[in-house]
Amino acid sequence: MALVQRIPLFQRVSPLSLPEIANLLQHTIATAGTVLLTQGEPGDAMYLIEEGACLVEHTSTAGTRPLARLGPGEFFGEHSLLAGGPRSATVRADTDMSLWVLSRQDFAALSQREPAVGTAVAEAAEQRAKFRDAGDYGLIRADLGALSQANGQVRVGRADDNDLVLDSRLVSTHHAILRNAGQSIVVEDTSADGATFVNGAPVKTATLKEGDHVFFGDQHLVWSTGALNEVISPRAIRIEAAGLRKEVKGGKNLLQNISLSIAPGEMVAIVGTSGAGKSTLMDALSGVRPPTHGEVRYNGEDVTHSRDRYRESQGYVPQDDIIHRDLPVKVTLDYAARLRLPGDTSKAERQAIVQKTLEDLQIAAHADTKVSALSGGQRKRCSIGVELLTKPRVFFLDEPTSGLDPATDTAMMKLLRRLSHDGATVLLTTHATKNVLLCDKVVFMARGGNLAFFGTPRRALEHFGCTEFDQIYELLEGSTTPEEWAQRYTQTPEYAFVAQLHAQAGPAMQDPGQQTRQGGFGRSISQFVTLSSRNAQLFLSNSDRLAPLFIGPIALALLMLALFRPGAFDPDTDNLIVPGLICFLLVFSGFLIGLTSGLQEIASEFAIIKRERLVNLKLTPYILSKMTFLAPVLSIGMALMLLILGLTDRIPDLSASEYAAVWFTMVLSTLLALAIAHFTSAAAPSAQTANDLAPAWIMPQVLFSGGLFPIAAMITVGEAISTVMPLRYGFQAAGNVLDVLGLYDAAGGPVAENLAAQYRDQFDVNLAVQWAVMGAAVVILLVAAGLVLRRKTAPQ
Repeated sequence: MALVQRIPLFQRVSPLSLPEIANLLQHTIATAGTVLLTQGEPGDAMYLIEEGACLVEHTSTAGTRPLARLGPGEFFGEHSLLAGGPRSATVRADTDMSLWVLSRQDFAALSQREPAVGTAVAEAAEQRAKFRDAGDYGLIRADLGALSQANGQVRVGRADDNDLVLDSRLVSTHHAILRNAGQSIVVEDTSADGATFVNGAPVKTATLKEGDHVFFGDQHLVWSTGALNEVISPRAIRIEAAGLRKEVKGGKNLLQNISLSIAPGEMVAIVGTSGAGKSTLMDALSGVRPPTHGEVRYNGEDVTHSRDRYRESQGYVPQDDIIHRDLPVKVTLDYAARLRLPGDTSKAERQAIVQKTLEDLQIAAHADTKVSALSGGQRKRCSIGVELLTKPRVFFLDEPTSGLDPATDTAMMKLLRRLSHDGATVLLTTHATKNVLLCDKVVFMARGGNLAFFGTPRRALEHFGCTEFDQIYELLEGSTTPEEWAQRYTQTPEYAFVAQLHAQAGPAMQDPGQQTRQGGFGRSISQFVTLSSRNAQLFLSNSDRLAPLFIGPIALALLMLALFRPGAFDPDTDNLIVPGLICFLLVFSGFLIGLTSGLQEIASEFAIIKRERLVNLKLTPYILSKMTFLAPVLSIGMALMLLILGLTDRIPDLSASEYAAVWFTMVLSTLLALAIAHFTSAAAPSAQTANDLAPAWIMPQVLFSGGLFPIAAMITVGEAISTVMPLRYGFQAAGNVLDVLGLYDAAGGPVAENLAAQYRDQFDVNLAVQWAVMGAAVVILLVAAGLVLRRKTAPQ
């Protein structure tokens, strides 16, 4: 029954009919080396794998090449149920196998009794109308007749006007072009996301060779005998892990030689006590924190060398919310869709996908509700919804039921069960064991990263001799050591089966080496626009964040009104120190407001950034998007502040160009502070720590920028420190524009002469040079923030 439920053709069949389908299956055994299907022979049945593994191979003029290695829960030959024609691949048992067979005759009779099966077959046949020579498992040959013509070409993409239409959310509308280049065929990526791969490596253009594996998004094809052949396989991903260890500083291993084999569409719970390595194992399997030893394969490919290709096929939901709480649910999903779906996805398509996701997760009624107003279970559904937008083939969830009440816990587990039935492999970590029986398999981890058991939930109870899963926790924390539990597991049939699979697995299918995915300048611009819009909406939807941006400059201007008398820049003023202080406070005000406005911008959403980076987020548009709302708003604030001070005679009468120069200096000080804030926010371990670091930036600027203490009066150490204080150059620029030295010369007298002597080197400067130094500091700090984020978000 469980195997039947994973077959796409049967997913819409009434549950009452599934037993009938299961009864039609005929059991057979195959020993290692047995040829199950032969390429070129007629197809008359499909096969479901209960135990063991087989290798799918295709033979062409270039020789025989493996297409896939299939394990328990997978199936092959299903396309013989849709149409006749020769087998397009050879399938050979790689280990001893237990198989279930469904003949074409039995399937035809079933289709008559169960209309849903007939409907599914008809839709599949219509979808493949552009294909000819339909095969079974392995390949469907695509009609690329246009390439046989001189200068012929074939367009590949999601839209109906392509020559080869691929139905996937991860395929662009017009994804690629195949061109006839005389003696060869060239594939050219035309997608906005650089999502074309040849043999696992991202390409912009590539000349195809016989047997090359070509991927358009998540669609897998093989170039063979002058045509593209679509590789047919389960939508869900098969995961194999062999000998995983995770070594950290000091030589400590967090995982102890973990080996697993997870079939496509299985729902697997990773359970165990705190510190047992549950999250470490899940992160190793997902590639978030790759293992230091061992290998993880998705559908036979080493993920270490194919990470880019699987980024958008993965769903990953960490414990922390990966959604902004200040936005409505539908808006949150829409921004996520704009970032994750191909760049040429239309607004109507995107909205339809968002709406379907809301309905699938049963949160459509809360579409316009702010995320912060949702319950814990609803927020978790929203986080899952962000991942569901691209219809991932594998889901990883870290403690998805943590903090939920028992009823919501059960509802969440049933939702995940439904996702696995819809064609996704689901792995989750959990402390709760109430609903573990809903899972196909369970991984029990003992302290120190030892694997105590991997198998079905009922077999786990038998293995540990318990009647309840909570009792297993007590055993694992008892007198028996974790190493002893790991040793006991090696004596089980479950361990022998996994060991047999990995012993005969052979080399990974593809090993193209580390590659950098092609993204394109257009994709960076698109991300910048989307991220800037999202950032602006986050401020506009939260008055607590928006109001201080305008109130702050006005409040500081009012404080300066209370502090200084009018006419401070008049030559006959009785306090010549005040003009210099006003110059310093003008730039310091911008610095202070910019710093406090940006300190939490990155740190508060680090979990979101890290997840988006694992998909396709580029750091340059992300960092720059953090400036696009704050910079213009705070620039308006600086203008208001300057206007208030000018109208109240706290600064001298200036020409329009001089006012603009003062304002520009204040804006540069603000941008400088924003850059410092973003660097600090990127480097800080938490938003609170970022806030706590504010005094460490403020006090050196106050003491060493020359505003309170002239640089000429500082000792050598202080003068050296002042050269790296960026606010110093803003203060000098302001003093230059407001002509403070001219005021001293006009005032005359020993005080004025003394001040002029102390500040002459600071105010008698080139204005453009001061601005250039501040601008360079902004760029350097933003680049540093990006480098810090790159390091912190990289797989470790």
